[in-house]
Amino acid sequence: MREDVMNQEDTHTVSWSKAFSAALRIVVISLVWYVVGIAIIAFGAAGAVSSAISNPSLLLNPLSFLSSIGVAIAALVIGVTITSLGTLATLLKYSAELTADEVKAKQTGEPTTRLASTTKTCPRCGTPAVSREAAYCGHCGSKF
Repeated sequence: MREDVMNQEDTHTVSWSKAFSAALRIVVISLVWYVVGIAIIAFGAAGAVSSAISNPSLLLNPLSFLSSIGVAIAALVIGVTITSLGTLATLLKYSAELTADEVKAKQTGEPTTRLASTTKTCPRCGTPAVSREAAYCGHCGSKF
């Protein structure tokens, strides 16, 4: 009886393939967010450096120099914010989708893993059952 309850619980766990697939999607899309954030930071820094190079007197005027540094700092803040929020949103999105799929599977009663179908074993010889519906052992003929 306890084995039946365990089999029912096992049929609604996240499979490793689904978990690794979701993790891979999270990593790939997070890398895209990192590239976007780094590009924003790089453009902001390049803008500040190029304005300093093209106008050397900019370094002599403190107000102009601070505005140039301010643009670089603003780009840094925006880039880090976009990278952080994008990565967090990606993690939440794919985690929620994985959870929603599991809840839907529980409501419809369909198993999400194939491992639960072979967890029944023969009490006499220990041979795994060919299916959950099998009534007799395929090796020794004992009743499950």
